[in-house]
Amino acid sequence: MMRKVFLVSVCILFSFRISAQNDSCRQGIPAPSLSGYFSDRTSLMLLQKPHDAIWDHELQNRVKMAWQPLTWISSELQIRNRFSFGESFALNPMLATSAGNDRGVADLSFTLAQGKRYAVTSMIDRAFLQLTFKKLELAVGRQRINWSQTLVWNPNDLFNTYSFFDFDYPERPGSDAIRCTWFYSATGRAEMAVKADSSGKITAGGLFRWNMWSSDFQILAAVLPHHELVLGGGWSTNFGKYGFRGEVSWFHPGIDSLKGSDMILTSVSLDVMFYKSWYLIAEVLYRWEQKPAPEKTLMDYYYAPATVKDLAFADVSALVQLNVPVTPLFTVSLAAMGLPGKGFYLGPSFSFSLSNNLEASLISQIFSGLFSEYAGGPEIRQTFYLNFLRLKWNF
Repeated sequence: MMRKVFLVSVCILFSFRISAQNDSCRQGIPAPSLSGYFSDRTSLMLLQKPHDAIWDHELQNRVKMAWQPLTWISSELQIRNRFSFGESFALNPMLATSAGNDRGVADLSFTLAQGKRYAVTSMIDRAFLQLTFKKLELAVGRQRINWSQTLVWNPNDLFNTYSFFDFDYPERPGSDAIRCTWFYSATGRAEMAVKADSSGKITAGGLFRWNMWSSDFQILAAVLPHHELVLGGGWSTNFGKYGFRGEVSWFHPGIDSLKGSDMILTSVSLDVMFYKSWYLIAEVLYRWEQKPAPEKTLMDYYYAPATVKDLAFADVSALVQLNVPVTPLFTVSLAAMGLPGKGFYLGPSFSFSLSNNLEASLISQIFSGLFSEYAGGPEIRQTFYLNFLRLKWNF
């Protein structure tokens, strides 16, 4: 029922946008803006054991529509359409079904067609209305709630966990939420948010952010599903040309969580731009668990983590990434991640600007380490080579 109501609302909103666009000049109402992109991505995954090569292909289209008819009201709708096909579907029969899964309380993901080797899916991952009254802002619908400070791992980002490795989804997931923000000063805000997931479980929290000593600080408190308590904080500042950021979150299990245990996640990062716009990021993530959870597979970490508690591969993860603009039209990037006692990750990439709105990218991802073949299973050494060729056109 919720899905039908939401879809009807989206259709009405879209129709209203088109009507407003036709009448914008006559009525003096700003027309909606439309943007997005098309991408064509080919991937090759090489497995060490068994010795195999897996080819896949994906065509992706993203449509972004934004409208602000009045100074105090705005809305946004974004749709992600994908046509995926290849050998992965034959190896994993559940892949076509899972491609259309939606974690929100409103199921806004649609599997338009599927077969043994392909799936056509469409997902609405932004659909919200925002009202602004002087220093107060209210947003309702599927939206991105960003409480992060660091650049790679975000223990404070309780509402929208994402994967660092998912380069093809820069927008990141949205939450079905209500968010209220009070901008009490030019650099400070207090925020409260509540979201519900597909099973009806609630995540609710509050954040207070302020500026002091030319630095941004924040503290937060939240309740996750199963009444799990979270307390945390973060900061971001600059020492000359160096950026210094950090986040910490403490998770305490609720009374109805039989298997939960205390956990602390902390990330600290340093970033700097030097030489000819070279950009360097160094970040460390530390995880402490009172009772370590069963080991997960590499794919559990590779794709969007189920919760913020699933960010870490190991107790200590360290990453260094360097972006080098060789020319204004050609950029080289290299990321290296160390997982002490577990393994490593390497991620070189090359980006070519073919025109003002057309880009070609060659991306590699190499994982080697101790990972479980199935959730909770024993760890064995595995090596994966993932290679991607992508062409992306923005409009």
